[in-house]
Amino acid sequence: MAGGRLLQRGPPDPCALILGAVGLVQGFDNIGIVNFRKEFNFVRDFQLMFTKRLVAFVVTVMLAYYLRSFWALLAGIVTSRIVGTALELYASSLPTTLGSIAVAFAAAFFALDLAREHY
Repeated sequence: MAGGRLLQRGPPDPCALILGAVGLVQGFDNIGIVNFRKEFNFVRDFQLMFTKRLVAFVVTVMLAYYLRSFWALLAGIVTSRIVGTALELYASSLPTTLGSIAVAFAAAFFALDLAREHY
């Protein structure tokens, strides 16, 4: 039975934990960014996307050079998501509580700490 074998596996892979935390952080994105596209404010939308991707690229390349490991790619994904969420919450016109931002970042750091314990 396939389900039985799935449940008998050991602890989850740290990569899966990190990518799960990225999905959790992404859940805190603010829908107010859609207003940029709706109002044809593509300059603001471009600035957000460009900043997010530039920061993630720089972090990924620097860590790839330093670590020489696939962990640099995961760090780039996490950085992209955290920076993207922070920028969207900052730039959005819809109100966001500071608590929701803190929960998103705490979840990401918890997953990274959990992954670090395994390796």
